[in-house]
Amino acid sequence: MSFQQNIEQLKELRLSAFSERYDHDQGIPDNQALGFDERLNSYLDAQLHHNRQMRFERLMRQSKIKYKSACREHVKYTSARNLDKSTFDPLFLCEWIKRSQNIIVCGLTGTGKTYLACALGVEAIRRDNKVLFIRYPLLVEEMAMARAEGTIAKYRTKLSKFKVLVIDDWGISPIEPLVRQDLLEIIEAVTNNGSLIITSQLPISSWHDSIGESTIADAILDRIVHRSHKFELEGESMRKQGQENKL
Repeated sequence: MSFQQNIEQLKELRLSAFSERYDHDQGIPDNQALGFDERLNSYLDAQLHHNRQMRFERLMRQSKIKYKSACREHVKYTSARNLDKSTFDPLFLCEWIKRSQNIIVCGLTGTGKTYLACALGVEAIRRDNKVLFIRYPLLVEEMAMARAEGTIAKYRTKLSKFKVLVIDDWGISPIEPLVRQDLLEIIEAVTNNGSLIITSQLPISSWHDSIGESTIADAILDRIVHRSHKFELEGESMRKQGQENKL
């Protein structure tokens, strides 16, 4: 079989990275001296790296994460923010996802809550987890629309398929009675199969009142708060200090 036939078959098999490395190596004499297994391993490594990168990019697009460049390397740990590196940094190992635990980050506007949530979400994607980012007002709106259209069960199933659901700005929108029940069912479905990352301007002590109905609020908070890592950010708005890219 000729070299060109090999290239064509590799492309037909959609092994594009394998094909490119194989084609590239033909012009490098030193590579020709390598054994068959060594060369094959090099081609397979190239294809595996390509596949992982493509999956990462696909998961990133699917996630709708607000700050796609957010990462653990740019998180600023300062006592003024009440953010301790020895406590928060281990969360980037993502063991909390395996244990179906949640993360709650509260604080005033501009203190970096959303950036931290996005950095954790990106790290979860790096570790091959499906993540979805959604603002609480949009979640409430989509639940109401799904309820009106009779597709709330389908919507709940869709959200439950994500390993990590990031809910930004929890509690800042009013919620109708029927949608309140839907929120409980969605939280139940998500936490049965995965984890939540929640940011909120409201302290956790105010969440019960923001949900509105005591019995449902108790049930929702029971599923979220009691198995969560909790952080309360402090200090001035980081954006006012011109540090919005490293929060």
